[in-house]
Amino acid sequence: MSAESVTEHDARHERACLVALSSLAGIGPATVRACARSCGAAAAWDALRSGRGRQISAFDGVASRTRDPETWARLTQDAAVLDAEAVLARHEAAGQRVVAFGEAGYPERLVEDHEPPAVLFLAGSDAALARPTVAIVGTRNATRLGRETAGSLAAELTARGVSVVSGLALGIDGAAHQALVGGGGGSGFGAPVGVVATGLERAYPRRHQLLQQQIAASGLLVSESPIGSEPARWRFPARNRIIAGLAVGTLTLCYLRL
Repeated sequence: MSAESVTEHDARHERACLVALSSLAGIGPATVRACARSCGAAAAWDALRSGRGRQISAFDGVASRTRDPETWARLTQDAAVLDAEAVLARHEAAGQRVVAFGEAGYPERLVEDHEPPAVLFLAGSDAALARPTVAIVGTRNATRLGRETAGSLAAELTARGVSVVSGLALGIDGAAHQALVGGGGGSGFGAPVGVVATGLERAYPRRHQLLQQQIAASGLLVSESPIGSEPARWRFPARNRIIAGLAVGTLTLCYLRL
């Protein structure tokens, strides 16, 4: 086996271990980043599976939150029965591109972020991020005028060669992207970029399932959450930091329906 093949194999295994770590209940993005930065995801994964997780400094955050030995035993057991390579293959079979920090294909705008995701799950075309990007976000309980304004702004930005980033939430976020996939941004100069807080296979809210599929077909879907991730409350602020990192500017609309 050539040195280049060994390097490619090691990079894939590191990527697989990042996905496996992200898939464990109780392991959040900050701990995954710490593993990647310190000893490497593969070494951290091997240590966790063998019951040596507490000896790895990258897991200090878990240890400070979880002092219960039973919780550590559960983490070790869950890791021991999980095949990292199989988990990665499952995402690839679902049509997702998995890219780790530092690899080709990782969004350049996130590289300088102070908390860049260690691994991202992508569906669609990276071309949307080759253009200037502006985020359009705002209240979920938006007025009709607010939704119309979000759609008009998104269409105008797209016509000027700007890609619109949003979070696919109800209200302002969804209206901005619906204007693009529905024909309002059909100029071809821009593409929607949707950042979600769950796994890419799940639409949240459910009524945006079609919208999410349309964005994957015409633009780009982004998440740092693996398949099976539920819409936990903490995932939404984490998603928002990715929206901010991908955008060179943000428009916040607060047309609140009382």
